[in-house]
Amino acid sequence: MLEYIGSTWPDHWQHTPDEKHMLESIKQQIERYFPEGRNLLINTTWFGPQFNNGLWEQYLSKVNRKTSYARLFYVAAADPLMISKQQIEEMVQALGVKEVYGLGNVEGPGYFSFTCMVIPKYFASYTIDELLMKSPKHLYINYNRKPRTHRVDLVNKILDEKLDSYGVITMGKDLDGIFCQSDRPAPFLTLGETPDDYAKEGHWDMGDAHGIPHNIHSLGNMDIWRNHFLNIVSEAEFNPWDHLVVSEKTWKPIIGLRPFILNGQTKTYKYLRDNGFYTFNDYFPVELENIPEHQVHDSIIQVIKYLTTLTAQQLTAMYNDMLPKLMHNKKQFYKFSEHQYFLVDHLFE
Repeated sequence: MLEYIGSTWPDHWQHTPDEKHMLESIKQQIERYFPEGRNLLINTTWFGPQFNNGLWEQYLSKVNRKTSYARLFYVAAADPLMISKQQIEEMVQALGVKEVYGLGNVEGPGYFSFTCMVIPKYFASYTIDELLMKSPKHLYINYNRKPRTHRVDLVNKILDEKLDSYGVITMGKDLDGIFCQSDRPAPFLTLGETPDDYAKEGHWDMGDAHGIPHNIHSLGNMDIWRNHFLNIVSEAEFNPWDHLVVSEKTWKPIIGLRPFILNGQTKTYKYLRDNGFYTFNDYFPVELENIPEHQVHDSIIQVIKYLTTLTAQQLTAMYNDMLPKLMHNKKQFYKFSEHQYFLVDHLFE
């Protein structure tokens, strides 16, 4: 017997049919592989006591009725896991659960990348010539929409070091004061783009709530893209102790033939290499990976400073040296995406 708690994204969002299809596959597999006993599946998208949508109350009603379950399955695919490890442990105890299965953005045997699955279906199409670097006019780009604390802290460091003129930076507004816990406010930095600029790829009907369009399915302004060297990825998650999340922000430079470094979880580098991708840390005389989280921003600053010492000819030569790896990464992305569909449909084999 399978019971379900959860909601999906709104029907008019592009990935919602894919999310529903994924959930249906998981439900069918649970019923097929675990026919004995009571099972509970929770989709953790917008699930938790912090949300006022009735889902947490559904869970509490089961606790209050003293309903017990043989197994708890929780899936975090469309978003990072929104409940803590302690909350999961408390749920397991309250529901008398014997077996626990984390799926999606939960490190372990049930890990898969939903984002990587769906991006190829909707992403803008580019020729190789459109993607190749024409000039290193911009040493880097660092695009930020939601002003999460780790993003704001890095951008403020870049501004403090007067390195902003070497690259292109965006930063959205912190509308409700919920994203940024930094000691300093988030600077609002925009390219003046509107949702209509990305209407073809879709902007999820979210408009520009943070002053920056929610552009998931394109590389943005192509004049900037063609003329930048390094992509400083602003991932959604930062702390190494949180479950690994690899969003479209990391996949974009891979699709778009650019080297990248991460303002995010440093364990992502190893995850990418373990799955057949090249990383580019060894091109820079700075340690970016085997460092504690409080050193990540300083290391990124050192990379930018190093790039400022190179001539345009040296940067172009470095890019050309990287190009075979960049081409490999782009091809590997589509193979990896197809493999995620296999993983989703074979979670318990």
